[in-house]
Amino acid sequence: MYEKGVQTRNHLYQTAKQLFYTQGYEKTRIKDIVETAGMPIGLFTYYFKTKDNIVHEIYSEYYQIEKRMYLTKLTD
Repeated sequence: MYEKGVQTRNHLYQTAKQLFYTQGYEKTRIKDIVETAGMPIGLFTYYFKTKDNIVHEIYSEYYQIEKRMYLTKLTD
């Protein structure tokens, strides 16, 4: 993925995380994410396909953070 593509995907991802936090997952629509990010809906579907896919990535990110913290505590 080119740098611009990485930046675009990350912007959509961060925007979705913020909206899920402030509005909740159920109330946040893909339309809300792309409008807030200032991007066309086609880019969202290109990178994530569905809202469930992006929330799965968020859970995976938090799982990895928790795992690292846990493993760090074990080695201290």
